[in-house]
Amino acid sequence: MTAPTAEASDGNEDSDPESAFTAFYASSFSRLVLWGRAKGLHSHDANDAAQDAMIRIYSKWSELYLRPEATRVVYAWRTLNSAAVDLQRHAGRQRDRLTAMAPFVRVAEPDASGGTEALDLLGRLDGNQREVMLLAYEGLSASDIAEHLDLTPSAVRSHLHNARKTLRPQWGRKEIDHG
Repeated sequence: MTAPTAEASDGNEDSDPESAFTAFYASSFSRLVLWGRAKGLHSHDANDAAQDAMIRIYSKWSELYLRPEATRVVYAWRTLNSAAVDLQRHAGRQRDRLTAMAPFVRVAEPDASGGTEALDLLGRLDGNQREVMLLAYEGLSASDIAEHLDLTPSAVRSHLHNARKTLRPQWGRKEIDHG
């Protein structure tokens, strides 16, 4: 894929940096999303990559602000490519983790009401908390989980604590402790 062409006018001579970034964001965000889609990203991933790219652009805006529009557009394109690669790497690592966890995960059986309440509750946790909680439920120690997920034991204990804190009010019990 070749770098896109720039807009005809630079439009940054008379405006302050914040206004210039706001205008750049308004004119470029949808274009970044389209570039992400063209790179093969799903719609939500393309939006995430575009947002990550804009955050990176904003962090360098004091340097980019005074540059020609063409330079900013090319920088945005390269930054989107980098953000897309980061997302793809993250997805690959997540797939690897889930594949490695497969022997430890049990299929949920419907509860008496025909639902899977426990899985619904686990869905409210972030990825690390959910992984740690599932492995703790399977009986792994904090140090085993840490080794398996490439975390420190204190990070595992922190994820367990935060997961229990999140689940406790929804579970309706004072203690949720399987590990």
